[in-house]
Formats: sequence, structure tokens, C-alpha cells
Amino acid sequence: MTNEERTLFWKTLSSFNGKQIDLESKALGEVLKYPHYLYRFRAVSNSTLDGLRTNRLYFSTADKYDDPFDTFLYIDWDNIISEIRNAFENDLHKQTAFTFIQKSLGFTQESISNFFTQHSTDEWINFGKHIMTITRDNLQKNQLSICFSEDALNETLWLKYAQNHTGFTLAYDLTDESAIICGKKDTCNACPSRDFKFPIYPIYYSDNQYDATEYTKFLAMQELIYKLPPNISNSIPNVFPNMTWQRERISLIKHKCHEYDKEWRMINPQLLISTSKASRPFIVWRPSCIILGLRIGNTEKNLVLSLAKEAGINKIYQCVINHHNKLDLVLFN
Repeated sequence: MTNEERTLFWKTLSSFNGKQIDLESKALGEVLKYPHYLYRFRAVSNSTLDGLRTNRLYFSTADKYDDPFDTFLYIDWDNIISEIRNAFENDLHKQTAFTFIQKSLGFTQESISNFFTQHSTDEWINFGKHIMTITRDNLQKNQLSICFSEDALNETLWLKYAQNHTGFTLAYDLTDESAIICGKKDTCNACPSRDFKFPIYPIYYSDNQYDATEYTKFLAMQELIYKLPPNISNSIPNVFPNMTWQRERISLIKHKCHEYDKEWRMINPQLLISTSKASRPFIVWRPSCIILGLRIGNTEKNLVLSLAKEAGINKIYQCVINHHNKLDLVLFN
């Protein structure tokens, strides 16, 4: 997918208001230019070898990625400070807020006023910034995805994610439906993710930031309401704006310095609810082939070959430097 095609994808995604999801999904599909294969670069370790053996791809949370700005909620702090200050110092805004709370929760105007005036405006501003920072950190810890690249011969990715060419790469054929094992076994009926779809989207690279202020406010307020007693939270009217496509937008934009990744990302519609390794969600997708790293050792190579056979992966390639002094692939005998 070219940079121009990724830009068109992003502009299309950014144009949606979430009111006609079926039509918006169709429009997004029309601008997506899927490659034939996607690649996942792996170092040799107990966890990656187990994933190879079982054909499992585990979803990871954004806080574990090497980019600290991955799935990062950019917040307009000046806007937040201004809104809080207006809410407490502008009489009209204050009265509107007090009236909403009174109607929603049944508290008296006097009790509401006493509660909010026991702290200064600056203290409420610091409290708001603290809550939104926690919200931002929590989203990175709970947003789940799986990362791929469309470039099997990416030198930087072999260095970063395949341990300096000593690992291996898994290739996934996007045209081969039979390779997707999820949902095709009796045991799949007990899977908590059986009713979910896991779309794959390209990453858009830009030095411009996506303003996630409104989405952060939404998440913070939603979390606050969930923590209220049911008799109170159930009485609060749904006044949240439509936040459809927000998780995709904050997950699918990265700084241009990562443009070489040519990344695609599978997004899990669920957030992580447990940090237990055993409960990490995964999909089962058999690779079409494996590519051995240029510098993979004999012991590691034999392990990979043995587990690939167990997983039903028959086609193996070796990464080499060709006569044009470029990385290339040859069929492994």
C-alpha cells in the first residue's frame, strides 16, 4: 500500500461520524488495498516457538510496544483547563452543570454547591488532569492488537523484531480463508471472542497529531459513572457523543519516523480485562510459509523446522543476500 493510499484510507476513516456504520465500513473497504501477504517478525524464544507450534497469534497491549506514542491519547490540555475553569467561574456554565446534576441524581442545589466549592478551581483543574492522565495510561494498557508488515525483506524489522536476523518471519496469506482456524472447531463455541470480528487496517504515518481530547473525556466520564452505585449510574441519561471509530483512529496513526514499518494492525474490539498471560486473547491462523533469518543458528533453525512441521506449515524459505547485494528469499531444502 503506497503512502498516498494510506493517506486516502486515513482521510476516509477521519470523515466518519459513526451514524451509519454499515455504510462507513463499506466505504472504508473500498479504499483499502490489501497486500497478498502480511508478515510477522519473531525472535526465537519460548513464547514465539509455542505460538509457532500452535498457530496462535496473541494480542498485545499498546503499552508493551516499543513506541511510547503508540495508541497515545493526545490531549489539548489548554482546552481542558479552560473548560474546567469556565465550569467553576462562569455563573451561567456553573448553573447549567448544577441543574444537570440535580435532575440526573436528585441532589439539592445547595448540596451540589457545597460539594464543588469545598475545593478551589485550581484544585479541580489538577484533579481533572490527573483523571485524564490515568485514563490515557489505562487505555494503552488495555487496547489489544496484533502488528504485521507488508514487507518481508525489511532490514530494519529483521534487526528490531527478529533479533538481528537470527529469528524468523511468519507469512500470512490474506487470500487463503482455509488458513484461519478460528471458529471452525467445536472448541470454538466456548471462546469468549467467537462472535467478534478482527479487522486488519493499515497504519497511517504523519507528524500531525490526532486530537483525542473528546475521546479521553468520554472514557474518563464513562469510567467514573461505572464506579457509581447502580441506583445512581442507571439514572444518569446517556449524554455521551457518538465515539464510534475513535479507537481505530487513535490506534492507526503513528509518527512518520516509523514509516519504514509499512505496518498493518489487527484490532481486537474488546479491551483487556485481565493481565494474566493465560487469559490473553489470541487467534489461530496458520502461516502459509516461514522465512528463516539470515543469521539464524543451527539449533534455532532445527527447532523452527520441527515446530513448523508440527503446525502443518510445509513451505520454508531462507533469507539470503543475493548477487545484487540485496536481501532475498530462496526456498529452503
